[in-house]
Amino acid sequence: MSMPSERPFNPSPLATFYVANATSASAAAVLSDDAEQVVLYNSSSTAIAYFTCRNINLTTDTGPTAVVPTTANPGIGAFPVPPGAQIRITVGYGHKKFSVIASAADGNLYITPGKGN
Repeated sequence: MSMPSERPFNPSPLATFYVANATSASAAAVLSDDAEQVVLYNSSSTAIAYFTCRNINLTTDTGPTAVVPTTANPGIGAFPVPPGAQIRITVGYGHKKFSVIASAADGNLYITPGKGN
C-alpha cells in the first residue's frame, strides 16, 4: 500500500512579513500569485488574530475584509489564529488578497507565503 506523498512546506525566499494586530481590519493587500499556502504565526500572548484571504480576478479588484465573529453573527468571521499559535492554511493559486483583524491591539500576525504541506 503506497502512502500519498506530501510536499514539505517550502517558504518563498525573503517573503515573511507581518501585520500589526489591531481591532480595525487591515486594508486588503495582495498575496503572491504563486503562494498556495501560508503559515500564520500570532506573536500576541492575549489577542486572537483573524485572517481572511480570497481569490480575485484582477489585482485591482477589492479584496476581503476580515471580520471578528460575534454572538450576533456566530457563523460569520475570518479564520482565527490563537495567541502564540502557528497555523498553515491553503489559500489557492492565482490572484488573491488578504485582510487581518484582531481581538486586541497586541502583537503581530506573521505571514509566510509558500508552497507545500
